[in-house]
Amino acid sequence: MSEKAESPTKENRLLHDLRVHQIQLEMQNEELRRAQAELDAVRQRYFDLYNLAPVGYCTISEQGVIMEANLTAANLLGTTRNALTNKPITMFILSADQDIYYLRRKLLFETGEPQKYELRMTKYDGTNFWAHLDATYATADNGTSVCRIVMTDISDRKRMEAELLKMKKLQSIGTLAGGIAHDFNNILMGLFGNISLAKSELPKDHPSFKSLEFAEKSMSRAVLLTGQLLTFAKGGDPVLEDVRLGPLAEEVARFVLSGSQVSLTFQQAVGLWMAKVDKSQIQQVISNLTINAREAMPSGGHLYINLENADIQKGTHFKLHPGKYIKMTLRDEGIGIDPKTLDRIFDPYFTTKHTGCGLGLATTYSIISKHGGTIDVASELGKGTTFTIYLPASEVLPVLPENHPDSGSPVLKTSLKILVLDDEEFIRLVIPRWLNRMGCLVETSADGRQTIELYQQALKAGTPFDVLILDLTIPGGIGGQEALKAILAMDPHAKAIVSSGYAEGPVMSNFPFYGFKGVLVKPYTESQLHDVLKQVLS
Repeated sequence: MSEKAESPTKENRLLHDLRVHQIQLEMQNEELRRAQAELDAVRQRYFDLYNLAPVGYCTISEQGVIMEANLTAANLLGTTRNALTNKPITMFILSADQDIYYLRRKLLFETGEPQKYELRMTKYDGTNFWAHLDATYATADNGTSVCRIVMTDISDRKRMEAELLKMKKLQSIGTLAGGIAHDFNNILMGLFGNISLAKSELPKDHPSFKSLEFAEKSMSRAVLLTGQLLTFAKGGDPVLEDVRLGPLAEEVARFVLSGSQVSLTFQQAVGLWMAKVDKSQIQQVISNLTINAREAMPSGGHLYINLENADIQKGTHFKLHPGKYIKMTLRDEGIGIDPKTLDRIFDPYFTTKHTGCGLGLATTYSIISKHGGTIDVASELGKGTTFTIYLPASEVLPVLPENHPDSGSPVLKTSLKILVLDDEEFIRLVIPRWLNRMGCLVETSADGRQTIELYQQALKAGTPFDVLILDLTIPGGIGGQEALKAILAMDPHAKAIVSSGYAEGPVMSNFPFYGFKGVLVKPYTESQLHDVLKQVLS
């Protein structure tokens, strides 16, 4: 074959090889473009994940300067990413907690061990929040040592922990307070009874009569104190009823403020729901808060009380279950509360006053908690204090009569036969003397077993007891609840009154469910005993 014939063939081969290389290069370029696109997408995903993560990320130099931060960290601190760069991290840490940061930073760079800690941080606008920091040691691209921090806002958790701690403290002291109040009420019962009897046996012009009257007044103050202790201890096991909260709040507040220089501005929403509350306990709450407001404005001012409906949805209030509530706001123009003591005002026996025992707000907190509600406080020195209360609304809205006519209870008949159960000897001496003065025949017992036997004997003899007054708690013996169960088994028509200075269970608040016809809370007076007997006999 000639050279002329071979030359085109070589050229064709070269052209073919060039086209193959060109195709291969194009394929490689396409692969590179796809890889670059994938890399860009990964970078964007990383950028989005980094910036929009639910936690804040910061890179801090060994000198404590912010080198880099994501968008979440900037939002947590109330500023922009650019504004954070080159700023010292301590600029955003509460001064009181900076020692915690310095110690942990020192440990991190000395040991290389990750550090986890909590401290309070300050936003650009000056507001504070609790943060959990996860700090790890790392090396930057230029070889310098850095600290990478993961920042989480834990303010809600801290608030919940504070609430739980407060409840535990109240429960612990409440148990102690309840036990003391029970024993104290038994003692007061004996003192009240004997003072009352001594007064009744002396003419009013007797030299000792006034002394007994003063003693009675002192006793009344002691009763108020034990009442606070009991309510604080167990929330009184609230006896819930449908209550018009507006008229109740206005009446109590106006009564407390009468004669003072503080004027009341009262407002309630149209169509305000009824509340499901214990009326007497909520009266105590409003009274306590109104007294506080009055004392905070010694030179006069205004107390604003506002009531409105509040439909709490899931997740809108971390302290409340979803449902309908009455929101009550009490705002004064008083001296305000020092921020240093604001977190302690609901602690039992904590007070900044020269008088008082520090139980008012602790009792208020306990009552509202036992109702399934909440109370919060906001205050500014020199500008006043605002208490915000949520109380459960009634599920049904019954029409309640405005006036409750007298039931026309009969006058206590004479010659009633009454059986008294109480483990305290001085009570077994006082109560019969009161009842004797009413014309009743009385027998006493110190234990539920003896009470059952006495009732059984009287029933067999055809001279049953008309009424039983049964102490609920008999240490080491059968109490009133168990004794009544046995008595009702032999006589379903037995009429019994439950009596106690303290009951941890629901018997005192829901006595009809347990077969009792009436209730007497120790210490009670002769007049109260008379009224309850009339009620039971009607």
